[in-house]
Amino acid sequence: MIQAQAEMLERDFKEIVKDHNMKNGFAYFVDKADMAVMLFDNIDDNEMMYVIANLIKRIGSKHGMTVDEVLLSLKEGMTASDN
Repeated sequence: MIQAQAEMLERDFKEIVKDHNMKNGFAYFVDKADMAVMLFDNIDDNEMMYVIANLIKRIGSKHGMTVDEVLLSLKEGMTASDN
């Protein structure tokens, strides 16, 4: 995704949040080239932690893993990518 496309998507997303009278919003999109973009509109740290916690629970449930196992897997993946 080129910068201009990402900026247009962000602008459209902010309009959706506003047009639907939402307080804030978070979205994750992946284009056909597997390029990802995350969009935030007025998300505070507590709300972001809530999203992260729910994603971790969902991954664990989907794969029969505990939250600790998911966190360990994430930590190992981050360590591997640092090398």
